[in-house]
Amino acid sequence: MKKEKFENLSDEKREAIINAAMNEFATKGYEKASTNEITKAANISKGLLFHYFKNKKLLYLYLFDFAVDYLTKEFFNTVELVDRDLLNRFEQAMNFKMALIKQYPSMFKFIEVAYIDESNEIYQEILTKHEKYVELALPVFQNIDTTLFRSQEDIDKQIEMIYWSLEGVSFKIAKKIKSNTKPFEEFYKDMADEAREYLKLIRKIYYK
Repeated sequence: MKKEKFENLSDEKREAIINAAMNEFATKGYEKASTNEITKAANISKGLLFHYFKNKKLLYLYLFDFAVDYLTKEFFNTVELVDRDLLNRFEQAMNFKMALIKQYPSMFKFIEVAYIDESNEIYQEILTKHEKYVELALPVFQNIDTTLFRSQEDIDKQIEMIYWSLEGVSFKIAKKIKSNTKPFEEFYKDMADEAREYLKLIRKIYYK
């Protein structure tokens, strides 16, 4: 794989290939994804795609590593871990996700499919890489102020319930973004307001 040459492409061309490939894999899974459809969507030749990536497997693994590394780097540049209020951290995380979806619309869906697509030949490699992803995400749940919680029983379970509730909100927003016809800035404001309403409700339920 000629990773260096690929990463030296212009931002516009590189992102077009990444978005086309992520969308194809997210929509059809690894086995059924077509490199013909990827090259068509990215407006490049198949020969050029395989110039950068020897085969579909290497392209898929590159995309997974790219998504995890990008999410981790950008996330921790955005979320202030010095703030020990977990819900404040989650609010920053949701804002980050909405902004990211504008640049890479299929990234979160691609990662989700990679974790559940057990039939493909590289699923075990994805699971191994997942361990790195989990370790990098742990700081978000560490050093939080648990005295803010209404109940001190089963704090870990409460955090897990909050997390999955907000993941559901993020998924709902991601679906709306894909069908959105408004100018993105206007739509972003509407979705940010909706997300904040959910956070207010969660804060009332779980916090003092």
